[in-house]
Amino acid sequence: MIRTAIDRSTHQRLTQCSRVGVARNCRANALRNIVLSVLVLTGLTTAAAADRAWVLWVYITDSRAFSTGEWRVVEEYDHLADCRNAAAANAQGKREAYLGIRGDAAFNVVKGGTPWDPKRPSLTPEQARAEARRDTDSLITVRDGYFEMRIKSGRPLVFDHVCLPNTVDPRGPDGATGD
Repeated sequence: MIRTAIDRSTHQRLTQCSRVGVARNCRANALRNIVLSVLVLTGLTTAAAADRAWVLWVYITDSRAFSTGEWRVVEEYDHLADCRNAAAANAQGKREAYLGIRGDAAFNVVKGGTPWDPKRPSLTPEQARAEARRDTDSLITVRDGYFEMRIKSGRPLVFDHVCLPNTVDPRGPDGATGD
């Protein structure tokens, strides 16, 4: 019974399209549907292509290592959103790494019998670690994919993470290092 209703409905549409006055509308509708389908598919493939092959670069400025800065590839991503998330995660990871290094150094110094802060020799290794992390964190700025830490020389150590299409090399046409 259901099949008969579907067959009748299909048959009615086909017979309507075969009538002279309605045939033009059917062809116009069919042509419109084909054009719309092609446009939608083209738009989807263009959007998909635009959201592919992003490279996460980092520009490192460290006056101790090089005078002008250096671009380095971190990783490649299929989607811009993933690349941006990775940029933020990398900057935050740098922060955590520096806090860990400084905190562990303080912990080991105090555990070895040397006071971390001569003005407060009674600090435990855990207290020294927490204080070193706090002091170091006050020197660090993290924003999206940007990491900056002021070092003793007064010059900042900067890791600036940037997402670029894989067709763009920020080092220039030859891939040379520098600004």
